[in-house]
Amino acid sequence: MKRRKPPPGQGSLFDPLRPAPAPPTSTRPNPPVPLHPAMHAAAKARDAALAQVEVNADPGWQVMALDALRRTAEQRREFISDYVWSVGSLPRTRDDRALGPIFRDGIRKGWIRKTHVLRPSVRSHLSGKPVWESLLFKGDA
Repeated sequence: MKRRKPPPGQGSLFDPLRPAPAPPTSTRPNPPVPLHPAMHAAAKARDAALAQVEVNADPGWQVMALDALRRTAEQRREFISDYVWSVGSLPRTRDDRALGPIFRDGIRKGWIRKTHVLRPSVRSHLSGKPVWESLLFKGDA
């Protein structure tokens, strides 16, 4: 059987692989993708809820929680909120979501960074919780 020639610019199945073309270079950054209007409303609602939780949380508990977050970040390369609860031996609060503003403080202080990975949490029926990357960790674990 006679092999047909592939169309111009395309190789055949048996041709050696060619390197991928280099991505185009541009001096302009990618423009931001506009959010759907519902996303703006959801972000505002989230921020309002975090602010309300922070206002209602006990100030002494907030100090303990921030210290627990710092210690967790020093001890672990990556972690979820479960570790902060256990490292700090934090008592339960009226609303355990009070830990949310503490994580925001940790981001502002440059202690942690949110990854795009989720892991199941034993504290919330195995629902996925974000994995946080420590910027304070100096060990090998």
